[in-house]
Amino acid sequence: MNTGFLVFGITILAGVAALRDLPGRCRWATLVPATLLAVGGVLLALYPGSGEALSDGTGEYHGMGAFAGFIGGNALAIVLGRRWQRIGISAGMGRALITVGVVGLISTVLYLAMIFTAGDSPIASPASSNAAPSTRSWSASSAPARPSRSRLGDSRDLDLRPATCGGET
Repeated sequence: MNTGFLVFGITILAGVAALRDLPGRCRWATLVPATLLAVGGVLLALYPGSGEALSDGTGEYHGMGAFAGFIGGNALAIVLGRRWQRIGISAGMGRALITVGVVGLISTVLYLAMIFTAGDSPIASPASSNAAPSTRSWSASSAPARPSRSRLGDSRDLDLRPATCGGET
């Protein structure tokens, strides 16, 4: 998967750079989001998301790469959709690219809004957070509590080990 992200990022940038018939500003308008998407893909490849990444701080780079990919990829779709005649695709495909890009950017904004309204940070590691680790537990007779959202994706938020098992401690 990491190799795929790396190859994807480099291939997208090379493909957009190879497009012809894009004069000055049009060329830069396609190269900037393609570069952002490529950098995001490379960051995802070099810093894979995992439990270890949350504890050693590299999860922040993974998160930055993901958001760079979301923004760069959706912006690139919009720009390429607007240039449908110059890049040789149908008008319907151009409209589809614009629609997908707009929906993607709106979804990213709504996702960030949900994170911020919950009091979280989209890019945070346990080392940069002042929150204490979760001490939640459950017994066989009760359902597990809903995990707090103090850190996005923190594996310490949900502890499903039983506090007591049949009266034993």
